[in-house]
Amino acid sequence: MSQWKQIQQLENRLLEHVDYLYDDNFPMDVRQVLASWIESQDW
Repeated sequence: MSQWKQIQQLENRLLEHVDYLYDDNFPMDVRQVLASWIESQDW
């Protein structure tokens, strides 16, 4: 399971904290759309 899928399964209060960590420069919506590409990169 991808890391992003695991994050999406967190309790609401924890998911709200993750949302707080993402700012307007890289919104969670963008992260979700690019999740598989981001996680497949060899950083």
